[in-house]
Amino acid sequence: MNNLFFMLTANGIGMIGAWLTEYRHRAHYLDQQLIHHLHQTAAEESERKSRLITVASHDLRQPLNIIGLNLANLAATSLPTEQQALVHRLQGTVGHFQRLLSTMLDISRINEGMIHPEPQVVDLDGLLDQLIDLTVDHAELHKIRLYRTDTASELQVLADPQLLLRALQNLVFNGIDHSGGTDIRTSAMLRNGLIRISVSDNGSGLAPQLQDRVFQPFIRGTGNHEHSAGLGLGLAIVKELTELMHGTCGVSSTVDAGTTFWLDLPALPITPTQPPMAQQQAPPWSVTASPSGVPD
Repeated sequence: MNNLFFMLTANGIGMIGAWLTEYRHRAHYLDQQLIHHLHQTAAEESERKSRLITVASHDLRQPLNIIGLNLANLAATSLPTEQQALVHRLQGTVGHFQRLLSTMLDISRINEGMIHPEPQVVDLDGLLDQLIDLTVDHAELHKIRLYRTDTASELQVLADPQLLLRALQNLVFNGIDHSGGTDIRTSAMLRNGLIRISVSDNGSGLAPQLQDRVFQPFIRGTGNHEHSAGLGLGLAIVKELTELMHGTCGVSSTVDAGTTFWLDLPALPITPTQPPMAQQQAPPWSVTASPSGVPD
C-alpha cells in the first residue's frame, strides 16, 4: 500500500508538473503570437495614418495656397477702402487656417515618428533673414513691427535648418497673434557654448502660473487679443522640434512688460581670427537674459 501510494503520488505530481510546463509553453507561444499581431496591426495603422497625413497635406494646402495667391493679387489692386479691408480680413483668416492645418499636421508627424532631424551647419545670419521674410507680411497685416538685431556673420549652429526655421516661425507667429504688443524682435547670441535664439515682444506678458506650463499641449494664454484663436499646440511643437535637435527651450516674461521665448542649440566654435559678437543693447521693454513670444 505504501509503495502504491508513493507511485500514484509521484505519477500525479509528474503529470501536474508536465501539464503546467506545457501550459506555460502554450501561454508563452500565444503571447508571442499576440504581440506579433499587435505589432503588425500597429505598423499597418501607422502606415495608413502616414498616407492620410500626406494626402491631407497636399489636398488641403493646395486650394488654400491658391486662395491666398488670389487674395494677394486682389490686395495689390486699386480697390475701394471698404473692399481692401475685407480682403485683408480674408487674408488673415486664410493665413490663420493654414497655420492651424500646419500645426495639426506637424503634431501628427511628430507623434508618428515621421520627423527625423538632419543636423548640419546653419548660418544664423541668413536663417534669421529668411525668418523675417516669411513672417513680415503677417506682422504688417496686424500692424506689428518685426525686426532683428545684428548677428555676427560667423555665428553658426548645428541643427536641422528646416526644423529650426519651423520652430522659430511658430514663435514669431505666436507673438504676432497672442502677445498684444506692437514690436517683435529676433536675436541670437553665443553663451556658455550654446547659441541662444530669442524672440521677444512688448506685449502684455504671461501670468507667472502659466510660464511653467506654456509648452504643454493645449495650454493657451488668457489674454483676449483680437487674433488669439488657436489650438494651443504651437509652443508644444516648438518644444518637440527643439528636443529632436538636442536643444532646450524656455520663456521669461513680466506681466505688462513683454515676453521672451528662447531656444538653446549646440554652437560651432568661432575661429580665433573672428572677433567675439558684441552683445546687443536690449530695448527698454525687453525681458533681461531670455528670448520671446506669447502663448499659443
